[in-house]
Amino acid sequence: MSCTKNLQSWLDWLYPLRFLATLIIIGFIHFVLWLHVEVPNRPLVHKFIAFIGQVGGAAIIFYTINGTLNSFKGVSLGGMFLEWWRKAPWHPGRIFNIELSESVTIGASMHTLFTPSFTTLEQRVDFIHNKLNELDAKLFEQGQDMDRKVKKVKDELNKKIINTCTSLEVKITQTVEEELLHQLCGFMMLIYGVVTSLAL
Repeated sequence: MSCTKNLQSWLDWLYPLRFLATLIIIGFIHFVLWLHVEVPNRPLVHKFIAFIGQVGGAAIIFYTINGTLNSFKGVSLGGMFLEWWRKAPWHPGRIFNIELSESVTIGASMHTLFTPSFTTLEQRVDFIHNKLNELDAKLFEQGQDMDRKVKKVKDELNKKIINTCTSLEVKITQTVEEELLHQLCGFMMLIYGVVTSLAL
């Protein structure tokens, strides 16, 4: 009877494996393709390490969703695993010297919401609020930098327009002066012709 119960418990544990296998296959294809695109010259073992780290946390949370593990403990354990993996020296971002984007960093930091270090809702809200303030400050700084670049381009464009207008003005002035000189010469020749005719 005990053997039957043990077998049944093992079957209950292994039953979600077909779903987990699908998750692992999709995750493996996704991460290997991503690593081939981002860092194609890295050894395969580095890519495998990255894959294991991601699937490990996902597997814990997956079994939690399936009810195999206690919900709070499972999600906390999965969150702590992903947070530990993110800070580990062999994390893909450090192995490959990849600079993570702000959204990825915040997303990874959100895993700490599942850890027991947040004992109250206020602490979780403060954590999210601080992250949003950091992001807002960086966006504001990037906006100021963009404004400076736009102003520089506008100043350069204004200088080019002024130089072009000045050059056109000089050319127009020279053309007008030459035309007036030609007309004056023609008028003087006309007067000379009239005076010469009268003198004869």
